[in-house]
Amino acid sequence: MQINRLHILKLAVALAVLAAVFGAGFNSSVAFAASCTPTTTLDLYAKTGTATLYGSTSTPIWGYTANSADPATLPGPVLVVNEGDCVGVILHNVDIPEATSLLFQGQDMIPDTTGVTAGGDNTAVPYIFSADSAGTFLYEAGLIPNAQHQVAMGMVGALIVRPATAGQAYADASTAFDSEEVMVLSELDPALNSSGSPATFDMRNYNPQYFLINGKAYPDTAEIMGNPGEKVLMRYVNAGLQAHSMSTLGLSQTIIAQDGEPYAYSHNVVAESIATGQTLDTLVTVPTSALEGNQFALYDANMLLHNTNAANFGGMMTFLTVGNGTPPPPADSGPTVSGLSLSPNPTNGFVDVTVSATVTDSGTNASNIQAAEFYIDGTANTANAMVASDGTFDGNPENVTGTILAATLGTLPSGNHTIFVRGQDANGNWGPFVSTNLNLDKTGPATTGLSLTPNPSSGAEPVTLTATGNDTGRGGSNVTGADYWVDGGAHVAMTVDGAVSAVTNFTATIPAGLSIGAHTVSVQSQDSFGNLGAVATITLQVADPEPPTTSNVSASPNPTNGLVGYNTSVPAVRVFADFSDVATGGSNIVAAEGFIDAVGSIGSGFVFIAADGSFNSPTESGTADIPLASVRALSNGDHTIYVRAKDSSGNWSDPMAAGASTILTVDKIGPTFGAITVNPTNATRGGGTVNVTVSGSITTLSDLNFSSGTYTISDSKSTNVVNGTYIINPDGSFSFSNNISRSNNGQNNASNRRYYTFTLKAADTLGNIGTATAQFYVQ
Repeated sequence: MQINRLHILKLAVALAVLAAVFGAGFNSSVAFAASCTPTTTLDLYAKTGTATLYGSTSTPIWGYTANSADPATLPGPVLVVNEGDCVGVILHNVDIPEATSLLFQGQDMIPDTTGVTAGGDNTAVPYIFSADSAGTFLYEAGLIPNAQHQVAMGMVGALIVRPATAGQAYADASTAFDSEEVMVLSELDPALNSSGSPATFDMRNYNPQYFLINGKAYPDTAEIMGNPGEKVLMRYVNAGLQAHSMSTLGLSQTIIAQDGEPYAYSHNVVAESIATGQTLDTLVTVPTSALEGNQFALYDANMLLHNTNAANFGGMMTFLTVGNGTPPPPADSGPTVSGLSLSPNPTNGFVDVTVSATVTDSGTNASNIQAAEFYIDGTANTANAMVASDGTFDGNPENVTGTILAATLGTLPSGNHTIFVRGQDANGNWGPFVSTNLNLDKTGPATTGLSLTPNPSSGAEPVTLTATGNDTGRGGSNVTGADYWVDGGAHVAMTVDGAVSAVTNFTATIPAGLSIGAHTVSVQSQDSFGNLGAVATITLQVADPEPPTTSNVSASPNPTNGLVGYNTSVPAVRVFADFSDVATGGSNIVAAEGFIDAVGSIGSGFVFIAADGSFNSPTESGTADIPLASVRALSNGDHTIYVRAKDSSGNWSDPMAAGASTILTVDKIGPTFGAITVNPTNATRGGGTVNVTVSGSITTLSDLNFSSGTYTISDSKSTNVVNGTYIINPDGSFSFSNNISRSNNGQNNASNRRYYTFTLKAADTLGNIGTATAQFYVQ
């Protein structure tokens, strides 16, 4: 409720501002008089009175009446005039205690902002307007300063302008009806109406408690009557200060007009919101299967269906009640149309289109068919006569044809057009319209999504062109082909990529060999009618045919045994390289990759990352990491790392060029020992020790890490182990001695020897260990 009151506050303030502006800016003595002589004159009497809203609840109102002796009504009388009338309205202010005027919504007249004071009238200068358009309109108290409360007090009513054809809401035959109901929607706040001084009421506090249809709240609202098969015209006039969404429960409404403006294409709704001051015309068809006494609720779908705080339903609600009439006989509805077709359809409008149909009169009073006609884009447009296919209208049914000339199609815009057809029987009854769509496709497809890869190009490689032809919204025909051309040259057909449809993708390959510079690539699509669309273009930049250079390739650690990484955070061998296109075209470096021992296909190498985070300049440095697991899998020895870079023109550098590679040495084997001698090789048991000398050489000197090695002496009859170091001479030779105990227990024979094993070790710079052994024994 607070939200509704806020909208009312805004409306009240806006009305006050408008009233002030108009009051200061117009000469009201002549402003509301139209330049025609009234052919119809009406009197409206503005009076105070009372209205019974619900049960015995009554409240003061201000309203109108058509006769001075009658009491004021809520709403005022329905004013009915004919289309083309010049209407004059005389307003008599009988006892409204302030000036008041009239405003006729939708009529060509400037508002009266002065009005008529109590006891006066405007006979000398009446309201005059020309009712040029049929429809449903609102009249209400006008824009008098400080008079915004007058509408809320009940000074509202409906104006109906009837078309020339009786039984229709508008000129179009599709608006025909059997009965009609005018429903003026409004609200009422007893605090305002009973205030005693409405002029001093603060409209910001307006809070309606009753929601009315023609001045009544349910259950006192009048029911609407309709017989089975009848069309009931609902004329809604929202004279309230709130929007209302009127719904029919169990029936749909066909909206035919809003604010007196007929729709070119009607549509069905269950509920439709009507803004304050708006009018809405709908048709409701009572089902032919409905029984007498059946009721269909008509109500405000905002569900404020109450009367103040009273129990049970109330507010804006009534019922459409089915009467005891019978559905109209089929013969009265005229013949029906079937088999409606158009040929050719779709069409590009270059040839005539034939309209074909069958017209049948199958009612109880069926008669021969005597005429048929078709309309283009609306039944209010020009009728086009059709002919009997056999030459004479003398039978039932009749096959009929009509022709839409190519000249007529030439005046229609490209797109869908609705063709309406109806027939007439010998009794003069026109049947209902049947329609179908004509797809008039005179516009070629749009070409979108152009792309070139690569772009820029070096000119030494082909360029892939892709595009999309789209005929959606332009006729909807299949897009069957597209051409491209470069710099105004010869047109080349593109290849369909996927299925042919209203949206078709195309691809083409632009051959290598374009000259350096900017080239305009143009693409044009064509639909199945041969309509060519607008040309779309894209610029292909050919520049920098030379590849970049790669230099300063290195790896770390190098040599490597595949166990130690670049650092504790990077378990890999890191490869470094510099790239430059400065001297070979000046394009940006965009990528780089490396290979081990053999160069693979483009894009298959290990990826380099720019040192500054992005390859986006002609000079770049980059790194790549070779995981230790991959290094460990390499064979022992030297391996070549090749590196190449790519510039933004698509040129790749030569990985075989000088400076584009480096040698990575993989060393997973420790130093190699030569022959080891032990002197003496054995001793006989006894007391004391014997001095044993071990000598030999290391044959791989280049990667020795130290000038000394380590050894251990293990005893076959003891767990004691002796550890020691030995000196390795520059030529790789070594010799060391150690005193060995001559003791040995047990029998003195070969099977009871005491063996001493010498295990020698030497390490290289990578930590690889070489090992050799020798033995001495005591017997």
